[in-house]
Formats: sequence, C-alpha cells, structure tokens
Amino acid sequence: MAQSPLVLASMEQADVACTPHPDEQNTTASVTSDEYCNESSNISNWLNSGADAVTRSLESSDTDTGLYAIKLVSDAGGTEFSYMIFPGISGLTTQIKLRFKQTVGTNASFLAVNTSPTGGTAITDEWTEHTFETTPTGTVLIRIYPAGATGTGDPGDAVLVSLVSVKAASS
Repeated sequence: MAQSPLVLASMEQADVACTPHPDEQNTTASVTSDEYCNESSNISNWLNSGADAVTRSLESSDTDTGLYAIKLVSDAGGTEFSYMIFPGISGLTTQIKLRFKQTVGTNASFLAVNTSPTGGTAITDEWTEHTFETTPTGTVLIRIYPAGATGTGDPGDAVLVSLVSVKAASS
C-alpha cells in the first residue's frame, strides 16, 4: 500500500516525493524543498561565494518542518554567503518564501538579488517564515549570510534553512 506524503514526512529515514506546485521554481528535490512534496537530503543546489567560506551540511535533528534543513556555517566571519539560483523568472511577479533561524551568532541575514524589494532581513534565533512579493529584474539569487551581509559576525556563526519557495505570486 502506498504511503501518503504526510505519513512519509513522519518516517525517520524516508525522502518525500510528489509533484511540486506547477508554478514552483524550487523543483530540484533538496533539503529546502516542500516538506510534503519533494524534500530530500540533497544539499548540492546550495552554492558558495568565494573559496568555500561557508561550510554546508545536512541537519536532521533541528528541522522546523519536514525531515531536513541545511546548516550553513561561516568559516571566516566575513561577508561570505551560500546561495541558490532561480533563472527564468525575470519580469514575473513572484512570491519568495523562506523558513530559517540562526543557531550561533546574532548577525545573520538573507538577501534576494535582482529583485525589488530585496526582501532582505535579519535572521533570528527562532524558526521564522519570511514571505515577500517581488518582480525580478534578472536571475534571482537567494543569499544567506551566516555572519551577516556587513561582515559583523564571527567564524562559526550558523544558520539553518528548512524551506525555500519561489513561485508566481498569484499561486
């Protein structure tokens, strides 16, 4: 008998699979995908600025929603960041939704590049959902700065991200 996505989401070692929302741009099964649809333990769609100044790892004990989160740790305490790329949505009114929290430090922030507004905000030590609408002017980059975009943090500052959703605003 097939398991429902809700049952699968509660199983310890299972990855979750279904068909993502038709307007969802984050369709690669990954740690920050929809926890009831295509979440997996994949973290390869998160890239780093510079010479890998952010350590990326899978988190499965402090996850907010779903089975996984990605843990981003600042190696240098500067303005380094990890990011996801969303091409092909330039000019479309888009809703961007993230769930995140800072686990070490107090200066973490995120920023959406090539959007207006940028949606940038500080990341707190509680799981928080941040949703905003924007009209991208180019390829969208979702950046997470574990030590802050101004470089005011310290080596070891860390952020967990459990969800990134990018889709048409009317969806």
